[in-house]
Amino acid sequence: MKRLFILIMIITVFLTTNCSLGRKLSKQDIILESAYQTIHWIDWYQTRNIDYDKGYYEQNIILGKYPSDKKIDIYFTTTSLGHLVLTKYLPKKYSRIWLYITISGESIVVVRNNFK
Repeated sequence: MKRLFILIMIITVFLTTNCSLGRKLSKQDIILESAYQTIHWIDWYQTRNIDYDKGYYEQNIILGKYPSDKKIDIYFTTTSLGHLVLTKYLPKKYSRIWLYITISGESIVVVRNNFK
Protein backbone atom coordinates (compact mmCIF):
# COMPACT_ATOMS: atom_id res chain seq x y z
CA MET A 1 0.00 0.00 0.00
CA LYS A 2 2.77 2.45 0.92
CA ARG A 3 4.57 1.70 -2.35
CA LEU A 4 1.40 2.40 -4.31
CA PHE A 5 0.90 5.73 -2.53
CA ILE A 6 4.50 6.72 -3.22
CA LEU A 7 4.20 5.73 -6.88
CA ILE A 8 1.01 7.74 -7.33
CA MET A 9 2.57 10.74 -5.57
CA ILE A 10 5.62 10.61 -7.86
CA ILE A 11 3.47 10.32 -10.97
CA THR A 12 1.23 13.17 -9.82
CA VAL A 13 4.16 15.45 -9.04
CA PHE A 14 5.72 14.67 -12.42
CA LEU A 15 2.50 15.24 -14.35
CA THR A 16 1.70 18.41 -12.41
CA THR A 17 5.05 20.09 -12.88
CA ASN A 18 6.89 18.63 -15.88
CA CYS A 19 4.51 17.01 -18.31
CA SER A 20 3.47 18.76 -21.50
CA LEU A 21 0.05 17.07 -21.26
CA GLY A 22 -2.63 19.76 -21.46
CA ARG A 23 -1.86 23.30 -20.41
CA LYS A 24 0.97 24.32 -18.11
CA LEU A 25 -0.37 24.79 -14.60
CA SER A 26 0.30 28.01 -12.71
CA LYS A 27 1.85 27.96 -9.25
CA GLN A 28 -1.60 28.42 -7.69
CA ASP A 29 -3.03 25.57 -9.79
CA ILE A 30 -0.20 23.29 -8.65
CA ILE A 31 -0.89 24.18 -5.01
CA LEU A 32 -4.63 23.57 -5.44
CA GLU A 33 -4.09 20.29 -7.30
CA SER A 34 -1.66 19.15 -4.62
CA ALA A 35 -4.21 20.05 -1.93
CA TYR A 36 -6.87 18.01 -3.73
CA GLN A 37 -4.55 15.03 -4.18
CA THR A 38 -3.55 15.09 -0.51
CA ILE A 39 -7.18 15.11 0.65
CA HIS A 40 -8.01 12.41 -1.91
CA TRP A 41 -5.21 10.20 -0.56
CA ILE A 42 -6.52 10.69 2.99
CA ASP A 43 -9.94 9.51 1.78
CA TRP A 44 -8.22 6.54 0.10
CA TYR A 45 -6.51 5.64 3.37
CA GLN A 46 -9.77 5.98 5.29
CA THR A 47 -11.59 3.79 2.78
CA ARG A 48 -8.92 1.09 3.00
CA ASN A 49 -9.22 1.10 6.80
CA ILE A 50 -12.98 1.00 7.36
CA ASP A 51 -13.80 -1.06 10.45
CA TYR A 52 -16.61 -3.21 9.09
CA ASP A 53 -16.84 -5.12 12.38
CA LYS A 54 -18.14 -1.98 14.10
CA GLY A 55 -20.95 -1.58 11.59
CA TYR A 56 -19.25 0.94 9.32
CA TYR A 57 -19.44 0.60 5.56
CA GLU A 58 -18.41 2.49 2.41
CA GLN A 59 -20.99 4.97 1.17
CA ASN A 60 -19.53 5.51 -2.30
CA ILE A 61 -22.08 3.99 -4.68
CA ILE A 62 -19.40 3.15 -7.24
CA LEU A 63 -17.36 1.11 -4.74
CA GLY A 64 -20.32 -0.49 -2.97
CA LYS A 65 -20.70 -1.13 0.77
CA TYR A 66 -17.86 -3.65 1.19
CA PRO A 67 -15.29 -3.14 -1.58
CA SER A 68 -12.12 -5.19 -1.88
CA ASP A 69 -8.75 -3.50 -1.43
CA LYS A 70 -8.05 -4.05 -5.12
CA LYS A 71 -11.27 -2.30 -6.15
CA ILE A 72 -10.48 0.58 -3.76
CA ASP A 73 -6.96 0.94 -5.16
CA ILE A 74 -8.13 0.90 -8.77
CA TYR A 75 -10.87 3.45 -8.06
CA PHE A 76 -8.64 5.90 -6.20
CA THR A 77 -5.72 5.55 -8.63
CA THR A 78 -8.01 6.19 -11.59
CA THR A 79 -9.81 9.14 -10.01
CA SER A 80 -6.55 10.66 -8.77
CA LEU A 81 -4.93 10.63 -12.20
CA GLY A 82 -8.22 11.52 -13.92
CA HIS A 83 -8.58 14.58 -11.73
CA LEU A 84 -5.13 15.79 -12.68
CA VAL A 85 -5.71 15.23 -16.41
CA LEU A 86 -9.04 17.07 -16.29
CA THR A 87 -7.41 19.93 -14.36
CA LYS A 88 -4.76 20.27 -17.05
CA TYR A 89 -7.22 20.15 -19.95
CA LEU A 90 -9.88 22.50 -18.60
CA PRO A 91 -9.46 26.17 -19.49
CA LYS A 92 -7.87 28.07 -16.58
CA LYS A 93 -11.15 29.81 -15.68
CA TYR A 94 -13.03 26.52 -15.33
CA SER A 95 -10.09 24.66 -13.89
CA ARG A 96 -10.05 26.87 -10.79
CA ILE A 97 -13.78 26.35 -10.26
CA TRP A 98 -13.26 22.59 -10.69
CA LEU A 99 -10.41 22.59 -8.16
CA TYR A 100 -12.31 24.57 -5.52
CA ILE A 101 -15.43 22.42 -5.86
CA THR A 102 -13.55 19.11 -5.73
CA ILE A 103 -11.35 20.21 -2.81
CA SER A 104 -14.48 21.25 -0.91
CA GLY A 105 -16.34 18.04 -1.71
CA GLU A 106 -13.43 15.76 -0.84
CA SER A 107 -12.79 17.72 2.38
CA ILE A 108 -16.39 17.25 3.47
CA VAL A 109 -16.13 13.49 2.87
CA VAL A 110 -12.87 13.19 4.84
CA VAL A 111 -14.17 15.22 7.79
CA ARG A 112 -17.46 13.30 7.81
CA ASN A 113 -15.54 10.02 7.85
CA ASN A 114 -13.79 11.10 11.05
CA PHE A 115 -17.01 11.79 12.94
CA LYS A 116 -18.77 8.47 12.44
